[in-house]
Amino acid sequence: MIWVVGGTSGIGAACATLLEPLHDGGVIRTGHEVDVRSPDALFHFLAEQRPGIGAHITHLIYSAGVNELEWSMKQDAERALDIYNTNVIGLLNVLQLLPTVERVVVVGSDAAWREMRTSVAYCASKAALHQAVRVIARERASDEFAINVVAPGMTEPTGMQEYVDARVPVIRHWEPEDARRYEESQIPMRRRAHVHEVASVIVSVLLMPTNYLNGAIIPVNGGR
Repeated sequence: MIWVVGGTSGIGAACATLLEPLHDGGVIRTGHEVDVRSPDALFHFLAEQRPGIGAHITHLIYSAGVNELEWSMKQDAERALDIYNTNVIGLLNVLQLLPTVERVVVVGSDAAWREMRTSVAYCASKAALHQAVRVIARERASDEFAINVVAPGMTEPTGMQEYVDARVPVIRHWEPEDARRYEESQIPMRRRAHVHEVASVIVSVLLMPTNYLNGAIIPVNGGR
């Protein structure tokens, strides 16, 4: 059984749609209705599916993530903590409920190594998420457990893309089309990724027949 956390929209939803005809064990999707920052909320969600279902989940995609565009000198500390708890601690909360999970793909971001103005909390959380995955991979590799990161650049259509497109012109005082043209000019392929391109990489990594790829960070950002 596969659990796609963040699977009701964007990249997560595209992954679940690809997986459903491929995996006989079933695919569970969760979205914003379950607060990944809360171990109790996650536990109750699984209990509502059916008793003991956590022991049957062998594959996991962690696609939960949030951002807030704000200059670093104005970033609210409490909101920054919410971003960190969703993007990083949520993964730990989920994994601690899944004793038999074997394969995990985490949706990271090239923001982990790319300095995105107005995204100080997001960039820092994604860098922490990538390092957390490396640590988990090293700790658990001897258990035949594999965890990897797929790190996309800007991808559409997603809620994140819609939010960024709406907020960047306002916060940087740019015209919307100027903001989009500038961003795409920084990508060697001169376009954003489509959500299904990123999802196809994630699903391929999740279902690959070897666990020797472990602790890897795989960029899917058009060569940026």
